[in-house]
Amino acid sequence: MYDINLCTTYRNYANNTKGNVILDKHRRNEYKIINQIKRKLSDTSAIITKADKGNSTIIIYKNDYNNKVQDFITNNNFTQLTHDATDKLQRNIRTAINECNDIIPKDKKWKYINLNPTMPNIRGLIKIHKYESPIRPIVNWKTVLVYKLAKLLTKVLQTYIPLPYTFNVKNTVQLINDLTDIPYNQKLILASFDISNMYTNIPTEELIKIITKACQNNNIEDNLKQNIIKLSKTIIDQNCFQFLDKTYIQTDGLAMGAPTSSIFSELYLQFLKNSTIYSILLNYDIKGYFRYVNDILIVYVMAHYKLEGSNHGDDGNCQAVCVFLIFLY
Repeated sequence: MYDINLCTTYRNYANNTKGNVILDKHRRNEYKIINQIKRKLSDTSAIITKADKGNSTIIIYKNDYNNKVQDFITNNNFTQLTHDATDKLQRNIRTAINECNDIIPKDKKWKYINLNPTMPNIRGLIKIHKYESPIRPIVNWKTVLVYKLAKLLTKVLQTYIPLPYTFNVKNTVQLINDLTDIPYNQKLILASFDISNMYTNIPTEELIKIITKACQNNNIEDNLKQNIIKLSKTIIDQNCFQFLDKTYIQTDGLAMGAPTSSIFSELYLQFLKNSTIYSILLNYDIKGYFRYVNDILIVYVMAHYKLEGSNHGDDGNCQAVCVFLIFLY
């Protein structure tokens, strides 16, 4: 009787686990391949990373990857720190939280203090579609001192300073519809370019002036305005990151990875566009100007942009682009 029960139990177990045994075999084969890849990468000092676009995976030597990130740091507004800035930054944050009572009630202050903050690390996505394959910097801000505070300020700015988004496009469908509204002309030229390293190139002093003016234009009460400016300055100052155990700070520009950097850059660019670009569009008879984040497309008539004494249409293309490059930079 005991043997019969044992056989029945084993048979039921075998029937129920037959699929799992096959699956486990596949998993063992996968793990074997993965371990072989890991050993190969370790032996050759290579790493696997993602491409910036195209959902592609890249295998690159570790030294080459580190050099690309280091080149980005060297060629932009970053300075290596010789001391730990965490304590100073944390004191500034606590001061800002205590002073901004119109945005942060006293009983909610604890929500915006990160008890276990760490300095964010920078990593890079390889731009394989560009010359020399530079990186797109990625900084994870979730463990940063002011991460929660930055998310709060983003909501406050969206609530009290609504943006018109006059020249922005939401998607390709809107862009196509807007382009079809432009009367056809055989001499129409499309020129596209982008704002290089947009966040790190936003002038922060000018940005604070724009935020102050935006608060005034939206009739924001004075105490709330001072709170917004105080928090904006505090968050802008939190622009440190680490790479290969070294700490760097931006000398200017918005912090990469900060939740506020997107709306800060929009405030800056839209203020410039609404205060300056409209007259440029009229003076140069630009037929269309469209922007999606940092990608820009302009539509103009070639004949209007020929350089003096030149009969080459390409010169017109250069001049039209230069007009906007000078405006943006």
